[in-house]
Amino acid sequence: RNILVSETLVCKVADFGLSREIESDTSEGAYTTTGGKIPVRWTAPEAIAFRKFTSSSDVWSYGVVMWEVVSYGERPYYNWS
Repeated sequence: RNILVSETLVCKVADFGLSREIESDTSEGAYTTTGGKIPVRWTAPEAIAFRKFTSSSDVWSYGVVMWEVVSYGERPYYNWS
């Protein structure tokens, strides 16, 4: 979970770091990867399928974390095995 907790119990949502800032001369604005593990429950479907991360896929991940906050820490997609 991408939540940082300070000594005074102040919580901050951390940078997901999956998308990368792309130079302005590229038209795609995406970061593509091969291999490695990704957090499936927090990752956008198109990022899982194509291993292509954008700021939009980071917004999806942020939305899942916000759902966890609202649901008091319930696991996302609980029925997945």
